[in-house]
Amino acid sequence: MFSKYFRDLLMGLKSSITASLISIIGLSVSIAVFIFIMLYVSTELRINRSFPEYNNIYRISSGDGTGFQGTPARLGEILTDNLPEVISFTRVNPGGTNHVLKIDNVPMRTGKLIYADSSFFRLFALPFKYGDPLTCLSDKYDVVITESLSDRLFGKASPVGKVVKLDGKFDVRITGVIYDPGQSTNIDGDLFISFHSMPEIKNWPDLYDCYTCYNYQTYLLLAGNADPDISTQKINDALVSYGKMNSIPSLIDHEYSLTDMHDVYFGPEERPDFRKGNSQQLSMLSLTALLILIIAIINYVNLSTAQASSRLRQLAIRKVMGASRKMLISSIIGEAIIISMLSLLAGLLIMKLASPLFVRIMNIDFNIALYSDPIIFLIFILAGAIIGFLAGLYPALSVTGFSTANSLSANINDSLSGGRVRKVLTALQVFVSIVLIGSTIIIYKQLSYINNYDLGFDKEVLVYLPLNDEILNRKQAFREELLAHNGIDNVSYSYSSYRTSNERWTFEFNDNEAALHMENVDEYYLNTLGLELFSGRDFRGRQDSLTIIVNQEACKQYFGDNPEGTIIESLGGMEIIGVVRDFRFLTFDREVEPIGLKYRPDRVSLCNIRLSGGEFTPALEHMEKTWNDFCLNYPFECHFVDKLYEDRYIKYRSAGRLLVLLSLITVVIAGLGIFGLASYTVSKRSKEVGIRKTNGASIPEIIMVLTGDINRIVLWCIIPASLLIYFIMSRWLNGFAYHISLPFFVFPLSVFSVWSIALISTIGKTIVLARINPVDVLRRD
Repeated sequence: MFSKYFRDLLMGLKSSITASLISIIGLSVSIAVFIFIMLYVSTELRINRSFPEYNNIYRISSGDGTGFQGTPARLGEILTDNLPEVISFTRVNPGGTNHVLKIDNVPMRTGKLIYADSSFFRLFALPFKYGDPLTCLSDKYDVVITESLSDRLFGKASPVGKVVKLDGKFDVRITGVIYDPGQSTNIDGDLFISFHSMPEIKNWPDLYDCYTCYNYQTYLLLAGNADPDISTQKINDALVSYGKMNSIPSLIDHEYSLTDMHDVYFGPEERPDFRKGNSQQLSMLSLTALLILIIAIINYVNLSTAQASSRLRQLAIRKVMGASRKMLISSIIGEAIIISMLSLLAGLLIMKLASPLFVRIMNIDFNIALYSDPIIFLIFILAGAIIGFLAGLYPALSVTGFSTANSLSANINDSLSGGRVRKVLTALQVFVSIVLIGSTIIIYKQLSYINNYDLGFDKEVLVYLPLNDEILNRKQAFREELLAHNGIDNVSYSYSSYRTSNERWTFEFNDNEAALHMENVDEYYLNTLGLELFSGRDFRGRQDSLTIIVNQEACKQYFGDNPEGTIIESLGGMEIIGVVRDFRFLTFDREVEPIGLKYRPDRVSLCNIRLSGGEFTPALEHMEKTWNDFCLNYPFECHFVDKLYEDRYIKYRSAGRLLVLLSLITVVIAGLGIFGLASYTVSKRSKEVGIRKTNGASIPEIIMVLTGDINRIVLWCIIPASLLIYFIMSRWLNGFAYHISLPFFVFPLSVFSVWSIALISTIGKTIVLARINPVDVLRRD
């Protein structure tokens, strides 16, 4: 019984081999895309969720949590001592990447260093390979490293207990090794060092007693029954009370908020210290993947219903032989499930082979392990069966819903094969393709705009070197040695240029609150970066220690025109001596902010180098040689500024590249479906073509008749597709502070592109048929 049933299914597939192949190709590609994107989305949504206390951990921030996330160092300690709802706390502070460990007298880079409290691994329960997570950061200079860093530095043996030299000065003890966090958390570090080491390492002796230093992220573990809204009010009341009792104005004046771990990763932030997710991107990718899968299913439905008239006689004979409608429906749905399962297997193979391409496009560290978990494999099989059922349900109901007499008659019109439904589904394919092509063009234009936008400084000829004590102690000599090479035009020192977390000063000016993002610089800074002095003068040296230079945005918001000579009493009597044209260190989703440059060459961390000439290699070699002459404990590390900004927009470019790829896939799948449908439609109208040719119709006239349906479908889609493009892309562009205007040409271009694909699919088959002798065509059954 089953063998006969299976044989009937295979005969059904064989009778429509072209349609089956088109359906399998479309479904397999769409399934591969859908699975990959859903795995990526689910991985992003699981960030930090592996921590047992995920639902009870909150970050406390000044304001609403979207600005600076820093707090004073003692904030968590104060709250833990005064509120029973706060069970524990931990502080984290990114220490940068400019650190080395000396192993066997060889300096080696550590990667990203993070200062963390001893409670860090209790709240963020990352799995340990060696060491005790409860005590590993208890003492000053305790260090926990990742497995990959441990293998690179010490091989496969356990390094726990080893004492090594950090930055050539500090003896640190390795107390633990964690497995590489990968995509499990957004706090991505390679080396975690005890928070209590920071006062000595960063030379901040008053770190714990500075209540105006908002430099440390503080996470609170609340009791399981604590309401975050009520806890927020209690926290603010407790801090105000503590501030009044101990005369700490900053605790009285500031209001704090709690941010749950989901919004820590996905919420908006002004200057994030750690990796951030993009919920808008995930929604866009999920929707696109779903649309691709739907279009592939539509292809199957269209082709199945189009083949209906050729199958009705076969099904009628089976009815005469005693088959019930239920048996016929199950046969057709079974055929669809077989195609879906074949497509699923092919899709898994395609995804496995193409996963390096997706990983490279998305610029992610993403390991696809499909076959390690049998549950996942069963889910895929179930999903394949559901897709097949959905794809085959309508064709089964449509084809088997007619009487045996009508099925055996020669007067079978298009309505018996779902003609109207097929047109609606084809219109949906065309609609989606137009929207994706139009959106892709706009995204490409915006990304090109970002790449070519004038930042206000010369990033193409700039490199920077992270500094250390060996250079800082001899920075003037280092500068002079660098300038000895004719490929180096200028050298300057600054604190945090190009970074996303500048120092921010708030103060009163003309009875209003003002805020400047302050940057420590020397007298060579403007010329090195190529910043344009709009008015006033540049720094001249030590006599300018109480002066600042502001940008145009600062003048616009606070100081007005011609602010030179203005004294800011609330900043200790600082005098504005100049104005520079606006420049941006932040990404394009932020407006240019008020910036102040202050002369402070004694507190710097970067060496900015301006290159000259077209060939940079000799200058880079000279920089490395000079570095090695000055530094014994730090390997040479050089960064190109244009590459830094390219990396900052990687999330936008990755989404843009992926959308381009998905749009191409969508159009190809839709084109396959339209081609298969056109082939069948033209072949069914072969006698009509023969009659028209006999009556003198030309090939162009025949093409006009046979392409009428697709032309009307495209016309129906123009207005709704254009409106959707406008709505979606307007919202996306509004996420940038600076963006292009929606180009009008996108709408007709996207429509014309899809119309051309659909038309070519129909015209090709029509021309082949129109060239056949009409006598031969009319003789066919």
